[in-house]
Amino acid sequence: MKKLILICTLLTAPAAFGLENYVITSNNTITNIENNTPDIIEVHEMTTIMNEKNTVIVECKKEGKGKFYLTSDGKKSEFDMNISKNKTELKTSGNYTCYILDTAPGVFELDPPPAAATKKRISPKGLTSIEIKIGDEDK
Repeated sequence: MKKLILICTLLTAPAAFGLENYVITSNNTITNIENNTPDIIEVHEMTTIMNEKNTVIVECKKEGKGKFYLTSDGKKSEFDMNISKNKTELKTSGNYTCYILDTAPGVFELDPPPAAATKKRISPKGLTSIEIKIGDEDK
């Protein structure tokens, strides 16, 4: 669900000249973001519906080399970006999952809803459909 909401809300990212924007997620809470090149990239923290602070969005502004750091679970990880006219490359030293926003991610599965939400679902009782035959009244 988180992936679908994230992709749907961020489809307006600019894809011109290889300026591919990234979504980076972690299994743990991201406690600190350091951006060493704010003129080339912007790094935004994203809070999800469940208030998990484990996702950041990296927006490329112009060509060049960008560097930023994320701290999660007490460990600082370095991210290097090389942004050119044709493509954007992202290299990381940490245990993060990176998604490119500007290209289709391929086939992926959405997480199933929690069991508590499916138990409370209301099912209709009584008549759920009706079949009407027109023109058979004379027979």
